[in-house]
Amino acid sequence: MNSSRGSPVAHRGKVVGHLRRLWIRVYLWLSERLYHEFAWAYEFVAWVVSGGQWDRWRRQILDCVTGPSVLELGFGTGTLLVAGRRRGLRMCGVEPSKEMQRVARRRLERAHCRVPRVRAVSQALPFVDGAFDSAVAAFPTSYVADERTLREVWRVLRTHGPEQPAGSFVITGLGVVGRSWEARLIALLLGGFSQEALARFERKARHLGYRVSVRIPSGGKLQAPVLVLSKT
Repeated sequence: MNSSRGSPVAHRGKVVGHLRRLWIRVYLWLSERLYHEFAWAYEFVAWVVSGGQWDRWRRQILDCVTGPSVLELGFGTGTLLVAGRRRGLRMCGVEPSKEMQRVARRRLERAHCRVPRVRAVSQALPFVDGAFDSAVAAFPTSYVADERTLREVWRVLRTHGPEQPAGSFVITGLGVVGRSWEARLIALLLGGFSQEALARFERKARHLGYRVSVRIPSGGKLQAPVLVLSKT
């Protein structure tokens, strides 16, 4: 006879698992709304749920790129495109949401930045092979783990040459690191990957040929690790 059946511990575990799955569905629904009809509120909501860390976490991704030509997947409101241009990078972006495209266009105009942008999905990138030194994705949704995305990014990244390293796919926002209750709350609100999902994603990337490394930037109570997938 299984003594754990019906025990309070087993019941609590089932409840927690059910609530987590429910929250993920709610989070995905809310994210979809923020990427479309409520795109104008995206930056404010992101700042609130990240405890004011959103901009710092997002910009740290630029410290890990290789080479000046950078493609941003799902550029959203265009903040990272502006930051990259101000660092002298040749930025380019793809974003499927027409509402986000409008928000980004206004932001780029205010910043007097000219950045080529395409309305497209990451699973079918409209660029030639080897077009970019790096690709970046900041706080992406589930599209980033789609094998089609990983294959397309591989295709558009440069290959290793005599005088240049191979391209890299740099991702931040798949999770939040911190031991405080604040870190746990923010991780829940941001709806990042579970440890199991992150492990599956890394295995998939390695299977496709990427070399995987994780960087945890210093400074601040909370950190959003940066995942670097290097083309081999």
